[in-house]
Amino acid sequence: FRNLDFIGNSIESGFDQSITLTSIMEEYEDGKEKYGPAAMAMQLRNLNPVIMKSLREQAFILSKTGGKDSKTISKIKDLLNGLKNKPPQFEVSKIELNTPKGKIDGAFLIDYVGVDIPSTGFNPLMLLNGIGVKGRMGLPAIFLDQEFKTSENGSQVTMQIPVKDFEEKGFISKDGSRYIIQLEWGKGVLKLNGKPFDLMLN
Repeated sequence: FRNLDFIGNSIESGFDQSITLTSIMEEYEDGKEKYGPAAMAMQLRNLNPVIMKSLREQAFILSKTGGKDSKTISKIKDLLNGLKNKPPQFEVSKIELNTPKGKIDGAFLIDYVGVDIPSTGFNPLMLLNGIGVKGRMGLPAIFLDQEFKTSENGSQVTMQIPVKDFEEKGFISKDGSRYIIQLEWGKGVLKLNGKPFDLMLN
């Protein structure tokens, strides 16, 4: 790496804490090709350390009861409702990397949108349904169009991402020599370019 810099700061206001981090790289060389410049800017917002600590404590207590203790579940629901007023967010407002094949760029935002916890039981995986994600990525088409080799049952197999099929179904769009992907996750549903995408690829 050449001229890799990190710039960060933290701001506290009452029970809220925000952290900003920016990284800039001038150049990276892997022995054959050079990459860079590159930059990334990210921010964690509305972190409430009091609620976060209480959630960890209650989740630990609940794990000892097999996720069935109604009083602890009620406390967790109250804590999660407290996050709705000012939900924590993780945003990467800028991702940019220049490569020998072209530029990769994007941005995304992750925030807590709320989740309904049943009184009958709680599993931390339920929180995934309470997370919202919106993002965008652009990259040179050659990265997805090219074949790659992998090992399967002791032998090499040539594989290729079914990007043409994805494009025909509207999951990905092409702009000149670049592919553009719009991603959205909410309530347990993944959407690519606004269309629901089956993670099982059935």
